[in-house]
Amino acid sequence: MHVHVLTITFIINDAYSLKDKRRIVKSIIQKSQVRFKVSAAEVAFHDILNQSELALAIVTSDAKLGKKRLEDIFAFIESTYPIMVTEYNITEM
Repeated sequence: MHVHVLTITFIINDAYSLKDKRRIVKSIIQKSQVRFKVSAAEVAFHDILNQSELALAIVTSDAKLGKKRLEDIFAFIESTYPIMVTEYNITEM
């Protein structure tokens, strides 16, 4: 069994209030959970207006499959939402 975690730190370009930020972050989390069947949560920068950090985790029987799935999720998030990624990391535990 392989556990993979994707951590993404990003700046939200279109967030002018915490309400805007939370709307975008909530959308990222919900669409990732529905489309890719991962666990996801905002893990840092809760009260900073235009910055957020998300962690997404997946458990697979194949290490390559887990890493590929998280790379697909990262590509989906980066191409779909008005964000600028400052850091991301995929870790296997």
